[in-house]
Amino acid sequence: MEIKELIAKLESSAEFKSWEEQNKDFYIVHIFYMTNHPPQIGYYNEEVDKIITFDVGDKIVVNPTTEVFKEDKKKVNLLDVEKIKFDMPEIKEKVKAFKEENYPNEIIDKEMSILQEISGDFVYNITYFTKAFNTLNVKVNGISGEIMSHDLSSLVSF
Repeated sequence: MEIKELIAKLESSAEFKSWEEQNKDFYIVHIFYMTNHPPQIGYYNEEVDKIITFDVGDKIVVNPTTEVFKEDKKKVNLLDVEKIKFDMPEIKEKVKAFKEENYPNEIIDKEMSILQEISGDFVYNITYFTKAFNTLNVKVNGISGEIMSHDLSSLVSF
């Protein structure tokens, strides 16, 4: 499902509308995907420094509000989806081709991806967990489609 369709599905749901009536100061900050789990959309409130996520699958699930995971006291930036030129399916194809060219021996077991704004860039942060107990992390710019960085690391160190 495309990003805008995913957001529209959530924001038109009774669950979201009911929640939003009481929570006007939240704004969208990320979209999260994980193998065998429905996509999740996160909203942040700067005043209370909390985040809430919604599972957007066959049904909408409102998850509890939680503390924000961030390195400093900065606010979490708005994910302006109107600026993003590449959707998740296009990014996944690009990253799979990159993986096959650069890491052909790594066999993917699970995948985790998040789209968020980081330091002025709209970044798809895609992490593959491999059968060899490695993680392959690839960051892709959501506006240009360019691969910004990549790293292969072991999950197990002896």
